[in-house]
Amino acid sequence: MRILIAPDSFKESLSAKEVALALKSGFENALPDADFDLMPIGDGGEGTLDALAENLNLEKKSIKIPHAYTSDGSVSFASNGQTAIFEMAAICGLEHISKEKRNPLALTTQGVGELIVHLVQSGIRDIIIGVGGSAT
Repeated sequence: MRILIAPDSFKESLSAKEVALALKSGFENALPDADFDLMPIGDGGEGTLDALAENLNLEKKSIKIPHAYTSDGSVSFASNGQTAIFEMAAICGLEHISKEKRNPLALTTQGVGELIVHLVQSGIRDIIIGVGGSAT
C-alpha cells in the first residue's frame, strides 16, 4: 500500500512538514508495511513558502521589509533567479500581530509592494504570492 500525505500547516503550531512527519509516524505504527510519500502543501498562508521552496528546489533568502504595523522587519522568499515565491502573511500576517493590534484599517501592505519592486529590480520575471493569512 502506498499513502500520500499532503497536509497544510496547523496555524500557529506546526509547519506542514512537521504535520506530514507526525501523520507518517502514526500511520507507520498502524500500517508498518505501507510506503509513504510526503508532500507538505500550503493554502497561500504560512507554510506555503516552505512547501513550494522545498518541492521546487528554490533557494531561500531574506530581506528587510516593513511589516503591517511597523516600519522595519524582514521577510523570507525563495528564488531561482527567474521565479520568486513569498507569502503575504510573512509581511502582514495575523501571526505577527497581537490580538489588540488586529485592526485592518490601521495596518499596511506597503511591504508587499516593496518586496515586489525589489524582486523585479533584481531581475525576477515571475512572482508567486501566497495571499492566505493576511491581517489586512
